[in-house]
Amino acid sequence: RRAEVLARQMTGDLDRLAQVVRHTSNAVLITDRDYLITWVNEGFTRISGYTADDALGTTPRQLLSQGATDPAVLKLLDDAPETGMGCRTEVAIRTKDGQLQWIDIDVQPLLDTDAQPVGFLIIGSDVSARHVAQERLEIALREHEALLRAIQLHAIVSVADRSGNITEVNDAFCQISGYSRAELLSRNHHTVGSGVHPDSFWAEMWRTIESGTPWRGEVCNRAKDASLYWVDTFIAPFMDGTGAIEKYISISTDISASKNTSSLG
Repeated sequence: RRAEVLARQMTGDLDRLAQVVRHTSNAVLITDRDYLITWVNEGFTRISGYTADDALGTTPRQLLSQGATDPAVLKLLDDAPETGMGCRTEVAIRTKDGQLQWIDIDVQPLLDTDAQPVGFLIIGSDVSARHVAQERLEIALREHEALLRAIQLHAIVSVADRSGNITEVNDAFCQISGYSRAELLSRNHHTVGSGVHPDSFWAEMWRTIESGTPWRGEVCNRAKDASLYWVDTFIAPFMDGTGAIEKYISISTDISASKNTSSLG
């Protein structure tokens, strides 16, 4: 009786497990010891587009070989039947309609009572969205870096902390101001102040950027040799993860020539 009760419990557990396997959104494949597919669930069809009729009797490699998977990864999968060992990796497959799909797959051997492999269980999860997001992020980072390089080459750039102390300057800033980078870092922009603008000018600038709004204006600065120069300046506040201002980035262009021409006129 105990054996019968135990058998019924095991049968019930197996039935519940089978229901999970059939209806999970993940792809599930079962192969024989020769790595030929003998069963697939509905999740496999939803992810790959291949029906059970398409898959049965083929190997996972035949389905994966049309993707963009690294050959080393495919070899890892090929070695599974010979080694009898499981593995987990990510592969790129082509769905039946030709779309590229990234799958996180876990391959585990199915063992008989003598612990000998009689087949393999393969569970795959669709991770394409993560790969797409990662690719978009990498593209955005490359574009961001290219933009920064262009700005650094063709504009006067400085970065200040939330207190207004300079933390970074580019070569153009040093060149036009006559100050070295060491002379500017940890000091504020009063270092190049000309005294031309009234206090109200700067008060309005600080009210604007401290509110989180970018500011733009024409600024007269004084170089180390006491000469004056004019810059068209754009100052943008940058926030941290909490929404507090972390730093200010100033991007300027030299407009001294046009200002001098205007004054002469």
